[in-house]
Amino acid sequence: MFKGVYPAVVTPFHPEGGSLNLDAFTKHIEWLVKSGVDGLVIMGSTGEAPFLTREERVSLLKTARERLGDNVKIIAGTGAQSLKETLVYSRDAEKVGVDALLVITPYYYRHSQERLIEYYRELAGRVDTPILLYSFPQMAGVRIEPTTVDKLIDGEKIVGIKDSSGDMQAFIEMIRLVNERGSLITGSAKLSIPTLVMGGSGLILSLANLLPNTFSKIYKYVMGGDLDKALELYWMMYPVLEAVERGNIPVIKYLLNKMGFNIGPPRTPLKLPSSVDDENRLLQIISKMENI
Repeated sequence: MFKGVYPAVVTPFHPEGGSLNLDAFTKHIEWLVKSGVDGLVIMGSTGEAPFLTREERVSLLKTARERLGDNVKIIAGTGAQSLKETLVYSRDAEKVGVDALLVITPYYYRHSQERLIEYYRELAGRVDTPILLYSFPQMAGVRIEPTTVDKLIDGEKIVGIKDSSGDMQAFIEMIRLVNERGSLITGSAKLSIPTLVMGGSGLILSLANLLPNTFSKIYKYVMGGDLDKALELYWMMYPVLEAVERGNIPVIKYLLNKMGFNIGPPRTPLKLPSSVDDENRLLQIISKMENI
């Protein structure tokens, strides 16, 4: 099972020309691992996966595996609009040696739950690496219902789900149905503590790019039964959470650049903000929390 905290890693680009900045990528992922996270998600939504070429995807995965070795779990986002494209990305990731494939629902067209079941089962029969389902209806246009999750998770090939719907009621129903057969992971920082308290397995968060140590501590505090300490950290970082929710990837990259990581801009049509409200206060919160 996949448990703990997994940052959904940003993809750094050079400001000039927009090519991959692998030096900045290496510096960032090494810092994340040293901060105590349990693994990394590369080429998820926060990593701007839809904007990456096949060659860029392979380059990121190879760089991560070579620099971090086999002791760090790497989950690769490989979902695409068609099964054919998803298989290409998934098999490339398998060759690098990732620990799991994070596969978002096929987007653009709206698919029924029955068709999603067929899609994921066909994919599972054609790859060897464990699959984590990925439900992000705000972006993909379709959600994976709790009953569908229950039917798909088998503990061997389809081993869990990252749910970014923000629907806590649906997540609780997944916990009730699936129990300990698979990893039930939230993609919502706002629901991090409720998810863990109710029995969720872990967190895959964009905000963990900025606060990896903080979320690692929140996870450990909740798992250790010290909810007061977990909530203290949660409310301290809440202003950063709100700022990131308002601006998403561009705000995360903006703040990382200010922290000295040289992440660069997002790819067009995304754009760095010219400023972030109360920037200095947010940076002070991040610095303070990561040094607690």
